[in-house]
Amino acid sequence: MHEDWCFALINDPHIGCFYADYAGSGFDDRPTAQEYFLTQRMRRTVDWLNSAKDDPAFNIKFVVVNGDITQSAEESEFLKAREILDGLRVPYVPLLGNHDVWPYTESENASEPSGSYRFDAVFGGAFEALAVSSVTTGWSKDAGTVLDTPLENYSFDVEGLHFLALDCCCRKPPIFGPGVDGKGVFHPGTKEWLLSHLEKWGDEPVVLLCHHPLTNKMIRPAGVGKIEWELVKSLLVNAMPSDGDCGEIEKCLVGRSNVRALFAGHVHSCELLVGHMPTPPFIWDFNALGFEKIAAADVRLTEALVAGSNGPDCEDKGTIRIVRVGAGNVLDCTTVLGDRSPAETCAFNPSFDVDCVDGMYLFTPHRFTKQTVEFRFDFGDGTTSGDFEAFEEGWEDRVNLADAVSCQYADGLESHDVTLTVRRETAPGRYFDESITRTVRGDE
Repeated sequence: MHEDWCFALINDPHIGCFYADYAGSGFDDRPTAQEYFLTQRMRRTVDWLNSAKDDPAFNIKFVVVNGDITQSAEESEFLKAREILDGLRVPYVPLLGNHDVWPYTESENASEPSGSYRFDAVFGGAFEALAVSSVTTGWSKDAGTVLDTPLENYSFDVEGLHFLALDCCCRKPPIFGPGVDGKGVFHPGTKEWLLSHLEKWGDEPVVLLCHHPLTNKMIRPAGVGKIEWELVKSLLVNAMPSDGDCGEIEKCLVGRSNVRALFAGHVHSCELLVGHMPTPPFIWDFNALGFEKIAAADVRLTEALVAGSNGPDCEDKGTIRIVRVGAGNVLDCTTVLGDRSPAETCAFNPSFDVDCVDGMYLFTPHRFTKQTVEFRFDFGDGTTSGDFEAFEEGWEDRVNLADAVSCQYADGLESHDVTLTVRRETAPGRYFDESITRTVRGDE
């Protein structure tokens, strides 16, 4: 008798996001990195997955971490992510994302896309565990390269279901800015990996995993006007594979009804993508963004850990997709939960800017959430900004003075660890908060 089982997907943790330079100086740093709201959110996710492992309602066999594990491919970001993910009590499969490809900090950009070398080095233990696991059998990792960097393509089997992980991350810099171009690319080596496995597996059931959606054919959400949709769609399509690459991918999959689904990340609530402009309500929940099928395969996104449940009503939109595998390897991928499900879930994503003029520091708080929240600064010298206060400016107003607070240090120290805490009252007298701490020096 068949026993249903599940696998889980989490996307885009972006460890190190909201820091100009995470942990030590430069991207080759190796110190113990800061704990802050994103690392804590990821730890809660690991705790939730561990609690669900032996729950008969889930029976989770393994977890896919679907790319953009780091914000900027810093050594410390990879190491912090691995530290947290190693706490999982089931095997995990780390995929490369575009943010993991090219190391940079605010003041320094690597000369080459060396992130996949670092990715292999840091997650080598995870790959070794997958190769000897009794859960993920038939593990294989691509030995190919693209622009002299490792291709991160994998294949493995679980309970008679084949999984194929595809590397579609660009290795070239963008026209402007640091890091790598975020657009998906169907590398010749990845195409060969895909076709060779599909031919080998014949009509046996297959699931595709990729950081990038392998199609740019999105479905306009119900109730969204055509003009509004075309505006947002043009922004989203810019991060997906080109029309030509999408066409090549579809040719590889046409006639293969055994390819059941594709699970992707990359496209998610992102302040830099749709911020600083009126934001349509549907753009806050990428679990609901629909795509046309690629041949017979369903395409599913999962909202990013870096965004969390940041919508206006504290709704639990969820960042953990649970895929149930039933008899005949039929997939049910409709369940998406939060790290505190089924409780009310919050995500505030606080950050702050600092300016210093003649010894007077001006701290400007910010958050990426549509929820009504309040904030307070701890200036790191034993003083605070006072009682928690409500934000006056909207989340999209990054440059403002209405919420800025000032501090003039008198202790003579060269640096201070400043903490911004943002909170919301979830029940009378009970609060949920998220914090971020930055070291502020006299030359800010």
